[in-house]
Amino acid sequence: MPFGARHRAPHLGLLVLRLAALACGLLALWHPAWVRQEQIAQRPVLAVVLDDSASMALASGNSPEGKPQTRFEDATQLLTRRLLPVLELSCELEIFDVAGRAIDQNKLPRTAEGTNDPLTETLLQLQQSRRDRSPAGIVLLSDGREVADRPTSGELEKLHTPVHVVQFVDDAGPAGPPNVAIRGVATNRRALLGNTVRVAVDLAGSGVPEDTSLSVAILDAERPVATKKVSGGFSAERIELDFVPRRAGDLTYAVQAGAAAGELNLVDNRQTFRCR
Repeated sequence: MPFGARHRAPHLGLLVLRLAALACGLLALWHPAWVRQEQIAQRPVLAVVLDDSASMALASGNSPEGKPQTRFEDATQLLTRRLLPVLELSCELEIFDVAGRAIDQNKLPRTAEGTNDPLTETLLQLQQSRRDRSPAGIVLLSDGREVADRPTSGELEKLHTPVHVVQFVDDAGPAGPPNVAIRGVATNRRALLGNTVRVAVDLAGSGVPEDTSLSVAILDAERPVATKKVSGGFSAERIELDFVPRRAGDLTYAVQAGAAAGELNLVDNRQTFRCR
């Protein structure tokens, strides 16, 4: 080996050692840490209210075998056979009775033995029961005869969680109370201050007399920003309302339909929507 090559070898080794020591020193100063992050996606909570009030013990006449069956049995079969298999795929479900008491999904009651507790109070209780993870929505399985507080009481306006009513008994007509329901709200999710926003509202009605006049309003913090009158006697109707947003931000508006005379189920008379 030439003398120059032998002389350079120790210098090259020292250089490598010095660079390694420098790298170790820098790593010690930077305190690098490798953290394994595992994100667990939380599924939204969906509250299901199974109406077990007195009217749910009435016969429904819907049994496919021709045997006597109650409305409550209709509701539990609809819940276990059709709703739960679909909703459990994307939601964390919690089931309650009409008074807001939790029900074990695997031990559903066989009969309706509940009292006629105020429905609005129950819905507000479920909305506030879990402040860490409030329910994303409430599904109400009911025959529509449970009483909800009137909007003038000021309680129903506090309900901001979307409520989806599954009313599986047709109570319209002479034997049942009238019902007005908001089935859908469609509008732009983004708007500019000072520009007109158009909101399409799909209404459904049953047993509403022809001479009835109802108002449908868009509320901003319970202040009407648009109102339109609707005549009774309709089964399905779409109306359009226009309003102009006056403040910026992620805003929540409510569409409120007036109650028909004798209407008991007022939960489906209100629906919220967001606009940025």
